[in-house]
Order: sequence, then C-alpha cells, then structure tokens
Amino acid sequence: MSNVIVVLLDSLNRHMLGAYGGQEFDTPNLDRFAARSVRFDNHYAGSLPCMPARHDILVGAMDFLWKPWGSIELWEEPITQPLREQGITTMLVSDHPHLFETGGENYHTEFRGWDYVRGHENDPWRTRPDPSWLGTPALPADPGPGQH
Repeated sequence: MSNVIVVLLDSLNRHMLGAYGGQEFDTPNLDRFAARSVRFDNHYAGSLPCMPARHDILVGAMDFLWKPWGSIELWEEPITQPLREQGITTMLVSDHPHLFETGGENYHTEFRGWDYVRGHENDPWRTRPDPSWLGTPALPADPGPGQH
C-alpha cells in the first residue's frame, strides 16, 4: 500500500523555491521533499482564497462564485468518502484555524483523524501574552490581575 500526502501552502510563490529554480531564499527542506515527490508544474486554481480553494480540492467542485466561503454541503461528496469506503485511512494536519471555525467546521470531520497545530492568526492558544516564542499570535490586551 502506498502513502499519499497532499501539501498545501498558502501564499507561497513557487518561483521562490529551489525545486522550481528559485535562488533568492534557501528552501532545503522543501527542495528535498520535492525531489522525492510528484511535483506539479502546471496547476490551475479554481479559487484563490484559502478556504474556497480547500473546498474545491476536497469536493472536486469550483463553487467560489456562488459560495465564496462555507462548509461542505450535504449534497457534496468529499474525496475522503470513497477513500474511506475503500478502507483507506485519511488524516488532516493543519495550522489553518478557519477549517475549525463556524463556516468551515465540518472540513476536519470528513477525515478519519485530524490534528490542529495551534497558535496561528488570532487563535487564543495561550491565556496570557508569551513573548518567548517568535510568531506568537496577537492576543487581547491584558485585562489585569486575576482576569487571565
């Protein structure tokens, strides 16, 4: 049995990757991964915003013009369903908070398992500001003692 991993990276221009000839930045991990992977040289997006693009990929439909942001509809069959029927285990690993918010709440439920990497955008993954980690999301102002 083979393993298939689909990697989606938002806001990444392929011309910046060494695997596609980019020289402005060092991208050794992505370059090694690309060398051992199937790499797409031609890709056409049906939707450019992140959530609609994920919807297009998951259900094989380009719905952005009539439904710019939303859940998987009851009448749509995500690719995970026939895979599950064939006994294939599916898993979602994401740091994309919108998959788990209202409007995207059922994307992760279509997978056999899922894991969410916390701390992106306005995800309140800490109850107090933590300057010890570069990339900590913006948190609300400190409400004062006893209010954490």
